[in-house]
Amino acid sequence: MPLGKRLSLHNNPFGTWSQATATFSFHEGLSLIDWLQFEPLITPVNIRIGRNTSVRLIEQCHQVHYILEAGSTLFHFNACDHDYTLSFDNQGRLIHASGIALTTSCAVHSTVRLQAPQASLIWQESVHVKGNQHYQTTLLVDHRAPSTHTHCQTQSVVDDYGRFDLRCDLSVQTNARQASVEQRNLNLITGPHGQVSAYPQLHILNRSITASHGTATQPLPADALWYLQSRGIPYAEATQLYLQGFLRSVFSTEFHELLIHS
Repeated sequence: MPLGKRLSLHNNPFGTWSQATATFSFHEGLSLIDWLQFEPLITPVNIRIGRNTSVRLIEQCHQVHYILEAGSTLFHFNACDHDYTLSFDNQGRLIHASGIALTTSCAVHSTVRLQAPQASLIWQESVHVKGNQHYQTTLLVDHRAPSTHTHCQTQSVVDDYGRFDLRCDLSVQTNARQASVEQRNLNLITGPHGQVSAYPQLHILNRSITASHGTATQPLPADALWYLQSRGIPYAEATQLYLQGFLRSVFSTEFHELLIHS
């Protein structure tokens, strides 16, 4: 996968760094169409996306807190196969994608707070759990303002003795009138001992919203594989094609250029 343009937090033409608060602030009004990547950091760091700023970032850090100001847009891609924690205070537009072919067990914890009217979240997560690895992902989303929107989709393929655990809690507070909440989880178990545990939850404190959630787990569909084989594609290749299409189908077009090289 291309790493994007690698930048330092401390010497960067697109913003300023505050050592006192461990915060990098993008300049207001930027519109960056190239993917950027900050140097990997283990220590906690804050990243502020200024007003009317649009940024595309590839995540490699272990613990990051993002502040999205009004009118901002963040396209955020994460392909880390280590434990990490993300949090977002969002007054703008956040489009997140996470795509991992897991080679080691890891746990991911993400929190998003939608804090201004019209703030939105699109969350796309896809993971291939191989061998006897264990992937745990937790997403907590809190709607705190009217007319906020969340669309969350997670998909997994679990091989061999792998395990995928999902906890997705979407909350809508009493003042978040006219909020819209969607959550979907799809899983394929391809190994004889693969395990999936999925717990999608909604916590709704007012009635003037639209909401839906659901989860489904199944083996490889025999009819899809039969169709591919009937077109002259060998079973092993047909299986690989189907799994690749399944895992990538979750992602919106903004992330396709990254997936081509993944």
